[in-house]
Amino acid sequence: MLGASEAPLAAFLGLAAAGVLPVAHDPAISDTILFKVLFNSCMNPTAALTGPSFGGLLENPHSRLLVADLAQEALEVFAARGCRPEESGQVHVDGTLSRITFPGAAGHRSSMLQDIEARRRMAIDVLNGAIAEMARRAGLSFFRFIRSPCRSSITWMRR
Repeated sequence: MLGASEAPLAAFLGLAAAGVLPVAHDPAISDTILFKVLFNSCMNPTAALTGPSFGGLLENPHSRLLVADLAQEALEVFAARGCRPEESGQVHVDGTLSRITFPGAAGHRSSMLQDIEARRRMAIDVLNGAIAEMARRAGLSFFRFIRSPCRSSITWMRR
C-alpha cells in the first residue's frame, strides 16, 4: 500500500530518530492505516452529513446500516488488495465501532461536521478517493464490480 521500497521510510526514520519523540518502524503499519481509513471513511462523513454524535449515529438503525454498508464497500476493496481487517461491514459496526464508540466516544462530534459548521474544506473526497484509487489499482471497477452506492451517495451529498 505504501510502496515497494522501504528506503524512503528508512531515511525518514533516521531523521525522525534525531528528534524528541521516539519513532519506530511498525511492519503492520499498513493494517493500522487501513483501519483508520475504514473508521474515518464510514463514521466521519455519515455523521457530518446527518448531524448526530458518533453514539447517535450508531444508535439510529438507519444511519447504523449506512455505516455498515460503507464499511462493507471499503472491506471489499481492501480484500481485493489482500487485506481483510474485518469479516464484514456489519461485524465492523457491531463489534469494533460499537466497542470504540460506547461509552467513551458516544458524544464525539465528527471533525467533518465541525468543518461544515466552520465552512472549511472536508476530507470526504480524500478518504473516499483513497478507497476508489485502491480499487482502481487492484483492477476493480468501483461502480461495476463493487457496488458502492453508499460511498458514491456520501460523496455526492457533500457537493
